[in-house]
Amino acid sequence: MNQEINPRIEKIIKRVQKPLTYIACEDNAVFKKTNALNFCLVYPDVYELAINNLGINILYSILNKQEDVWAQRAYMPDIDMIAELENAGESLFSLEEARPLNKFDIIGFSLPHELSYPNILKILSLSRIPTNRKERTNEHPVIIAGGHGAFNPKPMSKFIDAFIIGDGEDVVLEITQNIKNNSNKTRQEKIQALRNIEGVWVSGETSSVNKRTVVDLNEVNYDPLIPTSKGEKRKIVEIMRGCTAGCRFCQAGFICRPLREKQAKNACKEGMEGVSSCGLRQISLLSLSTSDYSQIRSLVSTLSADLVSQNVSISLPSLRPGNFSVSILDNIKTVKKTGLTFAIEAGSQRLRDLINKNLSEEQILKTMAGVFERGWNKVKLYFMIGLPTETQKDLEAIVGIINLISDVAQKNLPKNLRKKLQLTISISNFVPKPHTPFQWVRQDSTEQIRKKQKYFTEAIRGPSLNLRWHNCEQSEIEGIIARGDEKIAEVIENAYKSGALFNNFSERFDYSAWSQAAKESGVSVEKYLDKRRVGSPLPWDLIKSGVKKEFLEEELERAIKGNSTEDCRDHKCPKCGVCEGELKNRFSEDFQRRPLRKKRPSEEDRKKYRLILKREGRFKYLSHLEWIALVERNLVRTGLTLASKGKFNPRPKLSFSQALPVSFSSEYELVDFTIFEAMKLTELKLKLQKVFMGAAQFNDLLASPAKMDFATASYSLQIKNGKDEKSTIKALAHAAANNKDKTLKIEKKERFLNIKLNECILKSGKDLSTNLLKVTCPVGIRPDALVRALAKDEAIDVEIINVTKTALDHRSGNGK
Repeated sequence: MNQEINPRIEKIIKRVQKPLTYIACEDNAVFKKTNALNFCLVYPDVYELAINNLGINILYSILNKQEDVWAQRAYMPDIDMIAELENAGESLFSLEEARPLNKFDIIGFSLPHELSYPNILKILSLSRIPTNRKERTNEHPVIIAGGHGAFNPKPMSKFIDAFIIGDGEDVVLEITQNIKNNSNKTRQEKIQALRNIEGVWVSGETSSVNKRTVVDLNEVNYDPLIPTSKGEKRKIVEIMRGCTAGCRFCQAGFICRPLREKQAKNACKEGMEGVSSCGLRQISLLSLSTSDYSQIRSLVSTLSADLVSQNVSISLPSLRPGNFSVSILDNIKTVKKTGLTFAIEAGSQRLRDLINKNLSEEQILKTMAGVFERGWNKVKLYFMIGLPTETQKDLEAIVGIINLISDVAQKNLPKNLRKKLQLTISISNFVPKPHTPFQWVRQDSTEQIRKKQKYFTEAIRGPSLNLRWHNCEQSEIEGIIARGDEKIAEVIENAYKSGALFNNFSERFDYSAWSQAAKESGVSVEKYLDKRRVGSPLPWDLIKSGVKKEFLEEELERAIKGNSTEDCRDHKCPKCGVCEGELKNRFSEDFQRRPLRKKRPSEEDRKKYRLILKREGRFKYLSHLEWIALVERNLVRTGLTLASKGKFNPRPKLSFSQALPVSFSSEYELVDFTIFEAMKLTELKLKLQKVFMGAAQFNDLLASPAKMDFATASYSLQIKNGKDEKSTIKALAHAAANNKDKTLKIEKKERFLNIKLNECILKSGKDLSTNLLKVTCPVGIRPDALVRALAKDEAIDVEIINVTKTALDHRSGNGK
């Protein structure tokens, strides 16, 4: 990994709250020296939401495997960073190279949700790229976008040059090759050449486009980006893409057809290798409905048996109560009880039939009973309001089934957990989406949704119930964009100009900006929320998802009649149109494998070591907790049997030297760990050198270290005052040496500490450059604060550029 941060950029990130989110210090971040084409992948939301996006992770890995392509990343900067960029007159830059975005050949945006669209305009503006595609010149990058939002490209077609429709793994490589082949042509000629690629719709075109589909999910492999920032890190294994359940409100369930399962043997291998290569402690088996995966039971049981000795847990998102085998929980609870989320959607059987949920009350309660019996006292339940034909009785049915589930919990939970029951009830607002049977229906107004939400706040109460709901005004804006046409582009643009950013966060969402934007654009919100006439043209008709429009019309009719459509996985084909060509549903073969046997650790082989690391460059912006997590992951990557602590959710037992302040470098970071392997010191050093490279670099390894009990720490400080740094350093050292009885007041975390100069040593080393000051002071005292206090007392002007810890000294005075 490149050690250095662009000095120009470092000045900016030092002034923001989360500098770590603007520099690429994730595991598997890619740095290249030469490349023919520069591609920037952009997720239009803040880093914390963006970094785990699977699509960006996959494309980043695929593109960087091309020798002549360098894919870098950028995310939506937060408010403080936006202000710093604008004040400094700097363009938005990539994480890896700090390259301004307007210097890339291609910028590829993800379209994760409609409310992120104004963020895209802000990113373009910060990058000094015209938001209107027609105003761009040959000097500007080609702007493309993909994701679920691309299935109705019209609202963003004013701003995006071309859209990828469907799976991007293959098409993104074809786009890069196409741009390289046309490198000597004008920007507009490059864009027009993209029309020849299947799955690409060029803005302004009137011809229809078929979506691209990755046929074999087993061919999709990627190296995950593992963030060093706070939060649980997990290896995401995509086990299935697509869904055959046919829930009529679910856009992903229709546009991602056909169903494609990854072979269970490959999913198992990917999970195991991902854990070992990344040092992670959790695997997440991802799909639209994980419990629908045909080999889920055998896959989970095998992974669990293999991973329990490594203290790695398994999480299963997106579960359907009707087909969920609760016996799986016996496997995944062996290390840690990860969260369980069940999508019930509707309270009444009538409404569940209407949306084609194919789920009975008996199935729901039976599943929940099994969950609670196995000790799960924290469960999330998803419901939806505003569905077509919904009545007050349907709302009351949601309350009724929540009460029944609460009763089931009290009857089936172990006695010691009954008072700890936590049911999180998440109620979302139905928004009709393109390419679904409900694309024609009316969306509830904000007033209607607000009235329903008020009912739930009064009806759903109890110490074990935690009610959450989506902002009804956000859902309104999402709705007009989702089914919007070119006219909505003006609404998005006006809202952006009014400062409507970060609309995904309810506390930052400005409804008045959107309302005013709609009025200025002459757009009737009611019109866009109203029902559409079946048979009339729709703005997204030119995008062909593979599902026939006639089938969607038939599904709407069946919904109104209350008739369900059976899952084609187990029943006859409903003739949706997807499988009429070469594409078909693909399922995994049966999977059975004996769990791996790992030798039990022997106390005879137990031995303690001290690892000495260097920490510099990008990694100096990690907090102490983030540093601990990074070191822990790297030690796990060695494959050593580490001593652990904690009965539930056990972790490696590690001891660290004092916390290093953020922005300090260090040549002497200490980590004590214990292993159960009989191994030569030289062999162990080689293992550690392999995993600790780059900014967290192996320095040395000591066997049987003494207790970490240090009195003083030594540092080197880079000094600047714009005049004569050498004279300034001498003046500071002289002042410290001749005022040993002087007491300085040192600021520390909103309080002050008094320290005598006779406890400290300040000097300049002859072997060091002229602007370096060496400081030795008690552990726990910041050397920069000490020097600033001394300089202020002596009326010496000084600026501290960098601080590096160089040594720690034991209380016994025996040295390091």
